[in-house]
Amino acid sequence: MMNSCILLIRPHINSYKSSIFYSRNLLKTFNIYTGIRYSSFATFTVQEKKINVNGIDINHVITGEGNHPVLLLPGALGSVWTDFKPQLENLDKTKLTLVAWDPPGYGKSRPPDRTFPENFFERDAHYAHDLMTTLGFSNKFSLIGWSDGAITSLILAAKNPRSVQKLILLAANSYISLEEMKIYKGTLTK
Repeated sequence: MMNSCILLIRPHINSYKSSIFYSRNLLKTFNIYTGIRYSSFATFTVQEKKINVNGIDINHVITGEGNHPVLLLPGALGSVWTDFKPQLENLDKTKLTLVAWDPPGYGKSRPPDRTFPENFFERDAHYAHDLMTTLGFSNKFSLIGWSDGAITSLILAAKNPRSVQKLILLAANSYISLEEMKIYKGTLTK
């Protein structure tokens, strides 16, 4: 059975100063819920590079030497550095190995440009899981997902429950299918 933790936080703030305050508070909240300390005292190498996953070059960052791998999944239009810079810099890298990615079509994972077919969350979950496998993290790993990354994390965990150890979901949106929309509107025909 997977232990999970869901954090409820306020939306992004546009001012840089507020973002720093917000990010530090998020790290403190992360510590309260998970027991994992954050630290900026040690220096760790940050490796940013691309790796081919199922025919697409995926940009990713790896930092830390811990035995608990964690994949960071950004939100819509987000990237490694726009959504997770404070976490990459401050979470305890003696306990964690952090992997952050730019999903296909975002950030430095272009080309190809981003597309939004009906199953794009499932597609991203597949690529995220295969990225972790390609990087050698095929056993248990945890996920921290922001917005669309949180939805992708839920799908990845549902499809690969033996791979996912823990989930931290931030600002996940809800999704309903076209058929469900018709049911709600009372227009479903049999």
